[in-house]
Amino acid sequence: RCFLKESARAAVIFDRRGDLSFSMVCRLYVHGGLLRQVLRILESKGLGMRRRMVFFSLILVFSKQALADDVSKISDAEKLFEHYQTLERNFDSDVADLYCDGALIQNTRAYSDGRERVLNISTEAYQALIRSTMPLAKAKGDSSTYSKVSYVFEGENIRVSAVRYSILKKYYSPLSLLIGECRSGHTGLLEELSYSQP
Repeated sequence: RCFLKESARAAVIFDRRGDLSFSMVCRLYVHGGLLRQVLRILESKGLGMRRRMVFFSLILVFSKQALADDVSKISDAEKLFEHYQTLERNFDSDVADLYCDGALIQNTRAYSDGRERVLNISTEAYQALIRSTMPLAKAKGDSSTYSKVSYVFEGENIRVSAVRYSILKKYYSPLSLLIGECRSGHTGLLEELSYSQP
């Protein structure tokens, strides 16, 4: 799969292999011909081809650093989501510790008659709920699998979208997580937007 970021009128697509080689991993696409516009401006100021290419090279150097930073953020988000899934599969209540203080936790309950009920819960209450219900979930075999996972930049954070399948209740539902820096400075879950059925 690919990882996508849109910023400063540019989109960056990363290969999942994680190789940081600029030539092998990344292709830079510039919307609206931004680099061509820069070159035209430099040309209009009477700069020769050599000096124009120097400026152009500097742009690519800074782009390369930005790409490396973005690859690192995507990699951190992917590792955290994989850890999230591992803890969940093992019915480990430490998954509760992945949530940042003040995280937005929202669940939409969908009923068979078409009604929906949106529930917002505080981080502290949600963490306590996870810890108290994990033994019951283990006893019932209430676990989930995830597919169609994507990672998209949302500001400086990473939006993880996936389709969750409940093995016990046998239904699919969307899951959206926002991964970024918590107030404490570590990387964690800033948001969890989920759907469930009774």
